[in-house]
Amino acid sequence: MSKQPPAQSFSDTDFKLDPQKEAEFYKIVEEKYGGDLHAALHRAVDYFLMHEKSRSLKQVSDTLREIQGKISHIREMTSQLSNTVKDINETNAKLQERRAADQSSPKSP
Repeated sequence: MSKQPPAQSFSDTDFKLDPQKEAEFYKIVEEKYGGDLHAALHRAVDYFLMHEKSRSLKQVSDTLREIQGKISHIREMTSQLSNTVKDINETNAKLQERRAADQSSPKSP
């Protein structure tokens, strides 16, 4: 038993679907929406918008993840720089202590 498509169908416009997809679509429209093409199309538009927004959100999420990775790398570099500066300061302090010790010790003739 084959159902006829609703009065207004895709064939009324320039929009064309693959015949198999069109048959599947109308079957779902009949089963889930009681043949109400407008309700089905409204739902299809809602799903389309959700899908497109989620793709945009994924791109934003990927960008944020990339930024977080760069921030983490910068923090690691900052930590390494801080440790290097600390080592330099400790070396300078030791050199100053040696100079002070050398200046205060009696010199041999």
